Amino acid sequence: MNSTQLINEIDKLKLPIHEYIVVGGGALAIRDIRETSDIDIVVTPKLFEELKNNPDWIYKVRPNGKPKLYHHVAEIYLDVNTESFSLSTSELFEHADIFHEVQFIDLHTLAKFKKHYGREKDAQDLELIYVALGYILD
Repeated sequence: MNSTQLINEIDKLKLPIHEYIVVGGGALAIRDIRETSDIDIVVTPKLFEELKNNPDWIYKVRPNGKPKLYHHVAEIYLDVNTESFSLSTSELFEHADIFHEVQFIDLHTLAKFKKHYGREKDAQDLELIYVALGYILD
């Protein structure tokens, strides 16, 4: 989905504005860096519990043992931390970029997460982020 479709999907979720932040591919799509197929969202523990009790959201345990909720194209997490790099939800919020009244992870922080994930798709995204930030790549 492109940035317009992304905002439309986020609006459909009707999440409280200051209790979530869009991370991952959505943060790239909103900046027209690349399109995304899903929306990864980190929420406050309070909102996670509320959504967990909503029958529209499906609860699952991720391979890393952490919980997630999903509904259509949206996936909700309490964090997206790795063993080697972590930030609290409030720290993510502090550095958020705002687009259409929605908080999105800033590119510098997203790059740090992508670097620590170490997956092939993250390496590809990292190159796109570096170009968007104006870094010169060899």
